[in-house]
Amino acid sequence: MDVIIDDDPRNVNYAFIVMEFVDSDLKQVCLTANNIEFSEEHVVTILYNLLCAVNFIHSANVMHRDIKPGNILVDSNCHVKLCDFGLSRTVPGSLLIPQAGDLKVMCTKVDLNKENSHESGQHE
Repeated sequence: MDVIIDDDPRNVNYAFIVMEFVDSDLKQVCLTANNIEFSEEHVVTILYNLLCAVNFIHSANVMHRDIKPGNILVDSNCHVKLCDFGLSRTVPGSLLIPQAGDLKVMCTKVDLNKENSHESGQHE
């Protein structure tokens, strides 16, 4: 990987991140899956490598926020690289990496009791 920035470091107008070429993304692989035979080992390898990539960026307190098949680059050896960090943000580390026994979770709060009462016809 290489980073190219403006010639004047006091007034940076642009920055380019140059990465090695990867010939396909997961979206293309899935669309052409008729021509490709996936074994369980391939799927496990891709998923494991994806989880390692997410763990790595989370350890740097970065949240990607746009993980989708088109942003998961995959080469012929099932190596995975995440791309398109345009929506990513840095966050306090305590929000991304829960410690053992920590109940902090980054998700929408859902009141299950309220939903169950509406499904059964009960109203509050």
